[in-house]
Amino acid sequence: MLTLLIGIRVSPEPGAVELLERYMIALSYAINRILSQDLKTIKEVHRELKEWFGFPSRIAHYCYRDSVANAEAWGGTLIRVGGLPCCCARDQA
Repeated sequence: MLTLLIGIRVSPEPGAVELLERYMIALSYAINRILSQDLKTIKEVHRELKEWFGFPSRIAHYCYRDSVANAEAWGGTLIRVGGLPCCCARDQA
């Protein structure tokens, strides 16, 4: 059996790199906003992600979902360790 190996160089498009950088900044912003103000509605954060970071609706929705999952994970960890209260504090009380 013969195996063929091909090496390819791929360079990302500048637009994709810029979108990824904005996504990471927006994700941090949304996590901090959810933890600090106990936001549960998608409407408030979704609107800000679309307007401030220039995301299409679908990417803003994905960023919000990621931030909620991360906020719940961090919130549960912080509460167990005795850190700051967040939206998960009601569930554990």
